[in-house]
This record gives sequence, structure tokens and C-alpha cells, in this order.
Amino acid sequence: MNLRDYQKQAALKAAELLNKGKVPYLAMEVRTGKTLTAFAAAYLIKAKNVLFVTRLKAISSIREDYNMLPRYFDLHIVNYDSLHKISGNWDLVIIDEAHSLGAFPKPSLRTKRLKELINNANVILMSGTPNPESYSQLYHQFWVAGNKSPFAEYKTFYKWAQIYVTIREKRYNGVKIIDYAKANKELIQPVLDELFISISQKEADFNQEVKEEIITIPQDPNVKRLIERFLKDDMFTFKDDTVILGDTGAKKMLKVHQLSSGTVKTENGIAKKLTSVKAEYIKTNYQNKKIAIYYVYIAEGEILRSIFPNCTDSPEEFNKCDDKVFICQIQSGSMGVNLKTADYIIFYNIHYSSLLYWQARARMQSKDRTKESVIHWLFSQDGIEQKIYDVVMKKKDYTLYYFKKDYENDRTTITNKSDKHLTTKRGLCI
Repeated sequence: MNLRDYQKQAALKAAELLNKGKVPYLAMEVRTGKTLTAFAAAYLIKAKNVLFVTRLKAISSIREDYNMLPRYFDLHIVNYDSLHKISGNWDLVIIDEAHSLGAFPKPSLRTKRLKELINNANVILMSGTPNPESYSQLYHQFWVAGNKSPFAEYKTFYKWAQIYVTIREKRYNGVKIIDYAKANKELIQPVLDELFISISQKEADFNQEVKEEIITIPQDPNVKRLIERFLKDDMFTFKDDTVILGDTGAKKMLKVHQLSSGTVKTENGIAKKLTSVKAEYIKTNYQNKKIAIYYVYIAEGEILRSIFPNCTDSPEEFNKCDDKVFICQIQSGSMGVNLKTADYIIFYNIHYSSLLYWQARARMQSKDRTKESVIHWLFSQDGIEQKIYDVVMKKKDYTLYYFKKDYENDRTTITNKSDKHLTTKRGLCI
């Protein structure tokens, strides 16, 4: 394998840990070459039958890396949502985006299924963000490795938490809950020092930073008034008598987020496309550029595909074809996807998750990339997007706490109270 020096050293350390019956964790930042490093470790331990678990959008890129190698071992690649479809005995299981297994205090269904598949096989965990929100997220990632887990003596998270977590009681809306998020980093650190193999982009000699630019799009006046009235009344009725409600803080935050980018889902499940001003802006201003566009809500994707019919959600097809526009939902295409040929990545909307923010912005980064990596964010004027951005760029999730802080004391009134229904304008379907 043609590996860089830091990959060789990482693979040697991972193989050494595997030969000792331990679980190496490739905590290497995005685009530093985790996949080939894991393949090298598989070769070094003479694995013959390897299972690679990843996200659907990443499969083509992993297959491409594998096809460049001599056939050191047989490889079966599966996405997380298809774990129930496979069975077999594996010498090694490589788990990509392992942080997705970190739910606590109970493991997710996919985590349980993966543990059954592994059945004490050798395991390599991989993620550039091993514990994005809490060190408590590490327990179930290692738990899937069974007796090889460094925490194997604690059969459940609850038993582990008695030692490693400062357990607190909280009240939420008058209901008492137990908070297990405050894990003791100092107690966990010796495990991380032994098993974590960390490589930063700086250590990998990445010379290129991601350049971000925020582009503010004037908000459609009708949508702006709709948001104002919705915030004032906690509801809005459309001409067809469908309704959106903001009867809880979470629903209100969701609807304002949708509306700011021009769509909304009503109480009866109808997705309304209110304006295409963002999509029209992209069409006008990025002609003859190779662009990749990320969106959050399904209706946003429908708007984009109507404006850009020659599009794909396959990174492999996008990188091979100069005339394709890559259009994908952030939730499914922010991790493990390589968009190395893009001139720009454009975000039609921004997700609440800081993890998805940092993952998605790195999709065009590559050590071999020669041109500038440029991200454009399209924010509606006076919309919620800038407020979300200001939070997630600090590696925090935008939660109901921030929404209430931003909007609770800012209920704008509608001046024309006699206007029962908003007028219809070009690109607006209210």
C-alpha cells in the first residue's frame, strides 16, 4: 500500500493493539486517510475476512480504496441500516463513524445488532469526532466489541456510570430526569491514551483551510410576514385550511427553521414549498461552476431538483461528471463522502447539529487538493440560520435553550392585522 508515514505508524500501532486483543480507535480527523490505515492494519494482522460498517453514501469511496489494493483480504461493506440483512464470521470488523453508536444510557437497536454480528471478532473503531457531546458516548462504542472492550467488566452503562460518571438529577418541564452526560474525563483518559490513535489535519500536513462565506438572501416578504404572525399567534392557517402549530417550543423552533428557508410541513403532513428564492439565487450565480448543494428538509431537496434536473446524490458520479450538480440531505451525506472535484459546497440550510456542521464542511478537503476549498452558506435575511450558525461553529448544538433565548423576548407583531391571508407572489404557494 502507498501510505503516508503517519498512516504507516498508525497502522502499526493499531495492529499491535489488535494482536494484544484490544480495540484500537482511529480518532483521525476527516480526510486524513482512516480507511487505508484500517486496511493496512487488517493486512498486518493477516485478516482474511473483513466486515466494514459505514454509512450508505460512503460505500462507493471505500470500495474505490479497496479496489486499488491487491487482494490481501475479502471485504464485505454494509451500511448501518442494512445490518439486519447480513450474517457471517469475521476476522476483523471495521466500524466507521463509530460515534453514531454512542447513545446512552441504553444502546440503540443498531448498536445491539452490531454487537451480535461482531461476536468477539477483532474490532477497529474509526471517527474524527469520537465523543462530540459527552465522554459518556464512548461506553457503547467499545461495548460492541464484547470482552475486548476496555470496560468489559461493566456489563451495562448503568454499572459503568457508577464509576465513570457524575450522575445528576435534573427537572425538565417539572419531570425529574437522571443526567448521565457528565463523564469523568480524567478517569477515562488512561483508556484513551492507550487505545486512541489521533492524527490531526495539521499533523497530516494539510496546508489548506476551508474558506467560508455567508451570503444573505433577501427574504420573501410574504414568508417574512408569515413567520412574524406565526411567532405572535403560535399558529398559522393557510388558504387551503391547513395549519401549522407552535404549541410547544420544539415545534415552534422546527417550523421557524423550515419557514426561514422557504418550506414548511403542516399538521396533516403536507409539505408546502413557499418560495424558491434560494434555489433561484444558486441557479443565477453559480453558472459554469461545479457545485455540491446540501439541504436539511425533504421539500428543500424537491425545490432544488426541480431547478437542477441534471443532478445526482452519488459522490462517485459527481466526481466523474463535470456537468452534474450534487444535491444531498445533510443528515445522510455529511460523513464519509468525498466531493474533491467541487468548486463550491453550498448549504441551502443549516442543521442544528454542530457535528453535522463540522463534518459537512470538510467534504471537499483532501491532502491532494490543489484549489481552494470554499463553502457558501445561504442565509435568509432576518431568518434563523445565522443564529444557528453562531452556535454550531462553537461546537455546540442549537437547542431549544438557544431558540427561546433568541425568540422568546422578540415576538414581532403584524402591523396589518386585517390581512387575514397573505397574498400570493411569484415563487410563493401559500
